[in-house]
Amino acid sequence: MNGLYTAQIAVQTQTYQERQNAYKKAIEVVFIRISGNPHISNHSDIKSAITNSTRYLSQYQFQHIDGQLFLKAQFNEKAINQQIRATGGTIWGSRRPQLIWWLALENDDGQRNIVADGNNDITRSVFEQSRVRGVASLFPLVDFDDLMLVSLSDIWGRFDEPALRASERYQAEVIVLGKIFKQKAQDSVSSQAWFAQLNLVDGSHSQPLLVNADDKNLLMSKVVDEVANLLAQKYSIKASDVTTEDLSLTVENIDNAAEAIVIQDFLATISAVDTVKIYQLNQSGVTYHLNLLGEALDVYDALTFDDRIEKVTPKFGQENSMPNSLYRWKGQSH
Repeated sequence: MNGLYTAQIAVQTQTYQERQNAYKKAIEVVFIRISGNPHISNHSDIKSAITNSTRYLSQYQFQHIDGQLFLKAQFNEKAINQQIRATGGTIWGSRRPQLIWWLALENDDGQRNIVADGNNDITRSVFEQSRVRGVASLFPLVDFDDLMLVSLSDIWGRFDEPALRASERYQAEVIVLGKIFKQKAQDSVSSQAWFAQLNLVDGSHSQPLLVNADDKNLLMSKVVDEVANLLAQKYSIKASDVTTEDLSLTVENIDNAAEAIVIQDFLATISAVDTVKIYQLNQSGVTYHLNLLGEALDVYDALTFDDRIEKVTPKFGQENSMPNSLYRWKGQSH
């Protein structure tokens, strides 16, 4: 995903003071987008970086879009990553999953429809906040081909399988599925609130989400934030692991020496890897030592989205007894 270190802020004028304020807002957006942490600006070092935002600035320009003046600021990637690393934070790399939104909207008159790609309140709000958070979002066409595979009732009922089948043509890796509606209970204190009852489906895992807001556009912005937070928790890595010339990975459930060699060859195909050596064999699995041509982040990104291997997440209480980079070999072909 491109443009992660660039942010666009609406301004009224091109004065020095307004530029300085826009730089601060823009770099805060970038810190949140890159770390995946919506609260990173609470850290004292990040607060200082925001105050001194011009130290990280690479270039800026003003743009007029639909009658509105914007300042577009681009920040130095290495400087941003180093600052996040200094706080002990995480980095969410540029290889981000393609996400498709299957939403059933119930209007004020009770009519329901599938939200299709196009210029409407829901898509505008989702795309705008997706740009802020660095989420690769798209909406379905909802054409004949889609409707042959998934129905309005499937989406309203949050049935994963039909939506997963319909998502294949879009090459989406993650789906958001569910309904958007307004509370009807007249005696409820939230009777005017909008609700989103959704599933975030990532592979075989489905995460339920329930979000509410007084305004439909605000609701969708909050939903995107919730989705971004969950994706960042899964796909981001510790910033201290990003800028290194080599790294070690341990792969479990390897049955024999031939399979260990297959995995060694697989790791060597990653573009950021120069050489791969089998370092040791122990009860955790086979540990490989990788000399890198690029950054470790490129390797982690490649492993994250390859269906032949998956990251092993430690269960509660196992954090200190497992290797930092433990993977499970699945051996599936693309």
